Amino acid sequence: MKNILVLGLAKSGVCACKILEKKDVNIFAYDKNKKLFDELKNAKILPEKAEKIKKLNAKNLKNINYVIISPGISENIVKNILPKTAKIISEIELAFSQTKNPVLAVTGTNGKTTTVNLLSQMLKFDGKKNFLVGNVGTPFSEKVHEAKKGDVFVCEVSSFQLEHTKTFKPKVAGFLNIADDHLDRYKNFEDYFLAKQKLFQNMGEDDFAVINYDDEKLRNFAKNLKAKVFWFSLFNLPNDLQGAFFDGKQIVFNVNGKKEILKFNKKTKSYNMANFLCAGLMAKLFGVNVLSIQNVVNNFKTLTHRIEFVGSKNGTKFFDDSKATNIHSTLFAVNSFKEKILLFLGGSDKKENFFNLFQKLPNNVSQIMTFGQTGKKIQKIAKKSGFLKVFFAKTLKQAFNLMKKIKKDEKIVLFSPACASFDEFNNFEERGDFFKGLVKDFLNESNI
Repeated sequence: MKNILVLGLAKSGVCACKILEKKDVNIFAYDKNKKLFDELKNAKILPEKAEKIKKLNAKNLKNINYVIISPGISENIVKNILPKTAKIISEIELAFSQTKNPVLAVTGTNGKTTTVNLLSQMLKFDGKKNFLVGNVGTPFSEKVHEAKKGDVFVCEVSSFQLEHTKTFKPKVAGFLNIADDHLDRYKNFEDYFLAKQKLFQNMGEDDFAVINYDDEKLRNFAKNLKAKVFWFSLFNLPNDLQGAFFDGKQIVFNVNGKKEILKFNKKTKSYNMANFLCAGLMAKLFGVNVLSIQNVVNNFKTLTHRIEFVGSKNGTKFFDDSKATNIHSTLFAVNSFKEKILLFLGGSDKKENFFNLFQKLPNNVSQIMTFGQTGKKIQKIAKKSGFLKVFFAKTLKQAFNLMKKIKKDEKIVLFSPACASFDEFNNFEERGDFFKGLVKDFLNESNI
């Protein structure tokens, strides 16, 4: 009988245990929160046969055959103490092994969650039942046994989840973009990029890869893919390439020699255009009608914490972009506005080079509030880069209060931190909700 260790007892780890409960295997589990195993066991959330590993050492792991690793945990904590024959796999790899239903998957540095939500809605509007899973918040393994014949899995996949995939193979996979991120976990950008590429490693000639033509690194990567490649672009595509592009007024699909037009509603937020193109092209390749795609695009509401409008007063608009946890995402956000911007930056450190941010920051960013663990560092780099109107406060609340005193004629106040949230908050959602609370209190009590 195989001995399987589930490493990490957050949601994905618990769901992995439940899959294993029905197998003829021995289940062992470990979490750095020493009390969590007992709490979950007492609440009957963990299977009865699951056994607790109290400490990770070679002695306790000597008989382990497989490790199911949670995405937030690096393999380094067990790599050197596992038996040489033991194999490490991810939770999405485990879930994929339990289904024959098609998977549509999206990766990239930014925009994944918006894109998979769009894709899921397009499928649903077209009458195709689907389950939205993965990095979006619902573990793949939680829904894997609910799917019936004809159902589809729409999966957001992060680099962490892809690190330990062996057989995971989507029918259609999208690659949105690639930029520096998670350099606190990876040795360098190349290692991060290689992890992302694993999404396509098992795809063949009957599968479809949807790739961002505007990203040179992705164009070069796509040359060696076995899957049939389709491109999307914010500009016209070369005539010999198939895919989707935005011509300035509407979305044009060119697939299998047939051109179709998606009429774009001017009220729809154009800063989601790359996400619309990727999701729409993936949906079309899976057989979704263009009218269904068009309906979803033109009625889509921006997801929370993603350049989300919070409120306005006296001509100043406040936006929450707490999901911007890297420089690439923040640059995208600031370039979505033409008005003068007061920008919030800061949080926990992901080892990115902030000189890259200030070299590319548009001129309409007139003042910057920095805060948190990285605040001082960002302020110092900003000033070295010639940006003088930059202020520091220890906490987000203190930075917000300081903003009220120094704000001048900026029409946009943008919270797009370019950092993770873990110095003050549990996640970017909690951070964004906190910022929105500060804004709403301010707008109710004060004039700008």
